[in-house]
Amino acid sequence: VFLGAGERLSLTFDIEVAVAPGAGPADECSSVFAAAALSLLGEAPSCAWADPHTFQVSLGGAATVRVGDRLNLKHGALVARHSASYALSSDVVVSATALATFPWPRVQAPREIRSCEDLTLDGSLSTGGGGRTMAMEWTLRANGTEVGGARTGIVATWTQSELAARGAAVLQWRVTATNFLGRFSSATGEVLRTAQGEGPRARIEGPSSILATRGTRLVLVGSALPSSCLPVDGAAALGLFRYTWSVLDGAGSSVHSTSSTASRELHVPLAQLAPGATYTVRLDILEILPDPFGPDPAKARAEVSLTLVAQGLFACIEGGDRAVSAASAVVLDAGCSLDPDGVATLSYQWNCTDAVAHACAKLGPWPKQAAVATASALAVETQSSVVVSLVVTSPGRQPSSATVSLTIMPANMTMTPVSIVQALPRKINPQSYITVAASAASSANCTWSVASTLGPLDLVNSTLVATPRNWCTLVLAPGFFLSLQGRRFTVSVTATGAGAQGHA
Repeated sequence: VFLGAGERLSLTFDIEVAVAPGAGPADECSSVFAAAALSLLGEAPSCAWADPHTFQVSLGGAATVRVGDRLNLKHGALVARHSASYALSSDVVVSATALATFPWPRVQAPREIRSCEDLTLDGSLSTGGGGRTMAMEWTLRANGTEVGGARTGIVATWTQSELAARGAAVLQWRVTATNFLGRFSSATGEVLRTAQGEGPRARIEGPSSILATRGTRLVLVGSALPSSCLPVDGAAALGLFRYTWSVLDGAGSSVHSTSSTASRELHVPLAQLAPGATYTVRLDILEILPDPFGPDPAKARAEVSLTLVAQGLFACIEGGDRAVSAASAVVLDAGCSLDPDGVATLSYQWNCTDAVAHACAKLGPWPKQAAVATASALAVETQSSVVVSLVVTSPGRQPSSATVSLTIMPANMTMTPVSIVQALPRKINPQSYITVAASAASSANCTWSVASTLGPLDLVNSTLVATPRNWCTLVLAPGFFLSLQGRRFTVSVTATGAGAQGHA
């Protein structure tokens, strides 16, 4: 009986059996099987007794034994273990268990062919053969009628001449794969065959419905099959067709169009489209015929749907959490807030929440509906804390919010002057080293933080932070910002000295 996927054989006896004295080593295949049987077991098979009832064979390379084969045992090689006077001499017939591996036919087939093309079906990716070539039988029907008889082998081909009488047709193929264990299974599929003179046919590569956002790049590629059955496709077909692209709004009006015989691509002008709107992208192809007195040029059209997704507003407060002196004004700047789509007019609403009882009362009034809010910090005798929140809105859009924590220091406490002297560029490459440097008193310790819309990033445990966190120069190794690709973030530093603190 074959075991597993057919890589081993197991001979099971109803009594305890042993190799007869003088027949050879007990665990040698040649001690049990005759030469004809050994030739089926492959190159250098190995054998062993699992127990006195069971003799197992691990097949060698290029084994040819199959279900139904007869394996000859050597005459007199096996004897009953407790009665050496009577020997076993017989042939065994190979079978497979009900759990034997089934083949899985996987076929590479075209979706459609032209009238000038042969049809080739390839089953070389099929699995379940146990390392051996499977027997494969193919049949093909056109509109219900068999074409050209059955085929055998891993690859099956029907020629153009065999298919010619069928004209335009839906070709239905079926393959049955049988492995050496005797197990078999089938797969089916369809191929569209187009008639001579039909077409060309236009297609826009990719899905029929596309979602995109502003700030990204979208390139659509068109393709066509010529009606003349010339052996061309893809880039080689350039010059045979004129590709005309149109982007149409919901009312059917064109918002963009382009035409070319040298390119099959459309670079979609997302900046010209309205966020939240759905458009139709249309490709019209026109066959260019070399004979001006020949037939009218053939035309074809393909369309896909394109929706420009409206992105959410982004609320941002410059500088992040900080310590401020009660002796100076507090400036809160929301200038980093934005609409990623670049079309909304933003409105701002500031609010203060007490972190310590009545701490918000320590701040003087400020314009609460401006991008930049300035307030006077009233005198405080002890350190106080507030949380200021910002809500950014625009008609018809989801609002966005941000918060900043302010620690108000008494006017008699000296603040450590601190500023960022080597700032980040507005756009960074996440695969490069990033350096940010702060200017602070030589005795100050700097504490850095990085925050984004995804929350704070871990500077303490990350192996990509190349400098100690208390240094006033922060160096981040390539890869640190990979999780933030396409997002905005804020880097903040707090400098703390003896009885003094500053923030930037």
